[in-house]
Amino acid sequence: MLSGAILIDKPGSMTSFKVVSELRKILHTKKVGHAGTLDPMATGLLPVLVNKATKIQELLQNGNKEYIAEFKLGITTDTQDITGKIIKEFENVNVSEEQILSSLKKFTGEIVQTPPMYSAISKSGVRLYKLARKGIEIEREKRKINIYSLKLLNFSKKENLVRVLVNCSKGTYIRTLCADIGDYLGCGATLTSLRRTKTCNFSIEKSVKIEELENLKLTEISEKVIIPIDRILENYEFIVLNKENTKNFLNGRKFNINLDIKDYILRVYSENKIFLGLGKYSFENKELATYKLLCD
Repeated sequence: MLSGAILIDKPGSMTSFKVVSELRKILHTKKVGHAGTLDPMATGLLPVLVNKATKIQELLQNGNKEYIAEFKLGITTDTQDITGKIIKEFENVNVSEEQILSSLKKFTGEIVQTPPMYSAISKSGVRLYKLARKGIEIEREKRKINIYSLKLLNFSKKENLVRVLVNCSKGTYIRTLCADIGDYLGCGATLTSLRRTKTCNFSIEKSVKIEELENLKLTEISEKVIIPIDRILENYEFIVLNKENTKNFLNGRKFNINLDIKDYILRVYSENKIFLGLGKYSFENKELATYKLLCD
């Protein structure tokens, strides 16, 4: 069975769900999901998980992310990006590069964001964007996020366009970040383009386009494209079990084992180095329990 991750370079104007739908057809399997939604207008890195790899979906959505974002000063929209309805246009925007650099410092570190109405967050079982489309705005709870770095790549004073490299935590809305920077500068801002370059310890350089996959056979995808599950989880420590404990693990039985490790979630291999799945280790009881079976 074909299982693992495929790093897709998502095109603009395509939803993340549509990417998954296309890969289901190409790979001839229904068990396909993605690890972290990208807005339709956004391009870039979208890890797609296939078959058994879908079991680790939640583990891959907590990592840091990197984006190249461009925003235009002097304009605000209801969606906080260029696809939305213009709310206000500012005349005679006069912002210097020094002011922009100062604003980027202001928004670096732990900051608080109010999620946008045009988002997939649920309130009383209803997605916020569905309310926004009806012209309804409700109060949203502010969230703490981390902007680990915010670097100016380019500033066109003539066109009032700012291009930045953002390294941030899970849950960051880049649209909102740009809008907040615009508010801080006193001239408003809206996101004009967004490209994700890193997520889940993966980089855009390793990605492929959907049309490239369409021209490959399944055997070629397996050999050249798909990333094995244990490689996806390389940031976790690993252990190798003896024959008896391999049986215990595969049968879902807890067993005693004394480990000198830091992680409580571990990659688990059999004595002949076959990847079995993930285990949860209890430091108090010195026990290993089966967390996720990921072998065929």
